[in-house]
Amino acid sequence: MNTWNHTFEGNESCRKANVNTGFREPKTISDNTAIPSALLSELVERFAVFAPTSDRIVNEHCRSQSRLYVQHVRQFQLWALKMHDSSAKVPSGLLNGNVNQYGDYDQCLEVGTEPDHPVQGKYCLAYLDLDLKTTAAAVPETLKEVNTLLHSYHAMRSQFHDPGHRIPRFSAINWAFCLPSSCTAEDLQQALQETFEPYNNHTELVLKVKVDPTMCYTRQGQPVTFTALCAMLAGSMSIELSVISYNRLDSLSWEDYRPACLQTKQKLRRQIIFDRNVTTEGDISLFESNCPFLSYSQQGTFWKLVKCFSLRRNWKTLSNTKSSPDDVKSVHGLRAINALALVMFHKSAAFQFNPYTNRTAMQWSLSLAWSIIGRTSIIYTDSFIMFSGLLTSYSFLKDLERNKCLNVWEKYISRYIRFTPNLLAIILFCTYVMTHLGSGPQWSLVVQHHADICQETMWRNFLYIHNYFGFQNMCLTHTHQLGIDMQLFLISPLVVYILWKSRWLGVLLILTVCWWSTALRYTITYNNNLSTVVYFGVPVAKLFDTANLSYILPTHRATIYLIGVLVGYWLRNMRKIHLNKMAVGVGWTVAIALGLLAMCGPYHMARLHYRYNPEDAALYNAWSPIVWSVFLVWVIFATEQGYGGAVDKSLRHGFASSY
Repeated sequence: MNTWNHTFEGNESCRKANVNTGFREPKTISDNTAIPSALLSELVERFAVFAPTSDRIVNEHCRSQSRLYVQHVRQFQLWALKMHDSSAKVPSGLLNGNVNQYGDYDQCLEVGTEPDHPVQGKYCLAYLDLDLKTTAAAVPETLKEVNTLLHSYHAMRSQFHDPGHRIPRFSAINWAFCLPSSCTAEDLQQALQETFEPYNNHTELVLKVKVDPTMCYTRQGQPVTFTALCAMLAGSMSIELSVISYNRLDSLSWEDYRPACLQTKQKLRRQIIFDRNVTTEGDISLFESNCPFLSYSQQGTFWKLVKCFSLRRNWKTLSNTKSSPDDVKSVHGLRAINALALVMFHKSAAFQFNPYTNRTAMQWSLSLAWSIIGRTSIIYTDSFIMFSGLLTSYSFLKDLERNKCLNVWEKYISRYIRFTPNLLAIILFCTYVMTHLGSGPQWSLVVQHHADICQETMWRNFLYIHNYFGFQNMCLTHTHQLGIDMQLFLISPLVVYILWKSRWLGVLLILTVCWWSTALRYTITYNNNLSTVVYFGVPVAKLFDTANLSYILPTHRATIYLIGVLVGYWLRNMRKIHLNKMAVGVGWTVAIALGLLAMCGPYHMARLHYRYNPEDAALYNAWSPIVWSVFLVWVIFATEQGYGGAVDKSLRHGFASSY
């Protein structure tokens, strides 16, 4: 019995390892009438055809269909050729990082869609891991260099067990296979493991493979669940309410038409009194039903709710650039700039999921010093935390000056109501709607996996405690900021009240907590080998550890938030400070220097041959929020005091406020 019968044609190394590929050797063509088809069949056989045909495959149905597939490839059948063509092939440019091969997803799934077809296509994306044996006596230097180039200088290091839905498994090679639909992910993994066995036994290479069942796709679409149907219905109702409010309310002016409606109603009332034969109560009821503004007045709660969906009203609100006289206008511009920076960083991280023909060259470019502006992206999230503390303190102090007290529960409820509807809409869309809007080789990983997590854990988001259950288990990881902000907001009334009652006691309290939080960041980062800088060669597991042990915890982000609270107090009580040109110049110079230090200080951590140093990472995580906040404080101070010049004009621009 043939113990090794995976069809893998065109592989000379397999022949040297005495592997029977299942294909006959090329034969001489003697029949001139059969020359075209025979030549084509031989041409196809020159390219590797893989299918789990070995007798070791337990799944008999898969084994028989795979053999049928191989047989029909030899016979030059179109459906089999499409399956073969849809599987990934060894490309050129491997040493330039062209290692991720996705084949043809759509063509594979189209195979066998017609009725009574013997085989239907199944697309599977396998993870391959190539490494060198550490126990080998002497691994050739050329092989080491080849391994480095294949992995694009190991810009990030990953393992199969690392979460891959938020940060890509950079070290893994993604390779597509088009198989008969009867084959499972386990069948494919077993076939690949047996194929790699000779290489693992007789070379310096270590080849591992993992095939996740969720990364295998067939033509059958995902069923729409009842919950998904409800979410879609809710979205449709929101759109319908927007249309209704636009047609019924926005098309007419309430302020213009309501007085006319009331005047007409009063005239009808007078007619009832003086001439009952002309007008009746029924006429008034009919008039009221045809006057939307009277019904709006009588059913105020309902129509106010409807008007919340008004397209025109919401657009006017969003595009309104007017602000109150005591507003901190420069914060709007700073928030817009930091938001754009965060979007660019998140998009650059998402791009790492894409296959590139020159990934090695791309990563070499990203190993230059300039890339540190994205690797230190934590400072952009620090900005939003500081602005939240600043605006919270500023608003609370305004209430304390006016009312001499704070309605704490009202503040809590108001903030929850402000945050939750938008959060609810985003989560429901990403969980139940977005999964039905597309498909692709990595759809299960980057879309469906997020949805699966949200189905189980979205309740944590609605309680704003989701940042305590691990970054890898979080529904929509980019919402961690809301949890941090809400938890820090809970303590802000007490801190602001103490600061308002006793300035020095409040300042002492804030400085003490800031010192404790800074020491905590340094200690945890150093002891656990963490890094908030995405340095070159960082393991994916370390990024998740950093998030879980420091990045998403309010105790570690309290420093920048409380600095914002202190700045809000200072702005609320600040008077005009007169500075000469030299003082303003020195202030801007020092502030810009500190801003660049926080953003670009650890530029050496972006370099190609950087080796992790816990002291570097701990110092940066401890001090970067403080250094960055000094830069932000000066920008806010200078613009609010009239020393901003062109910076002031750009930060106060209407676009920044709307954005």
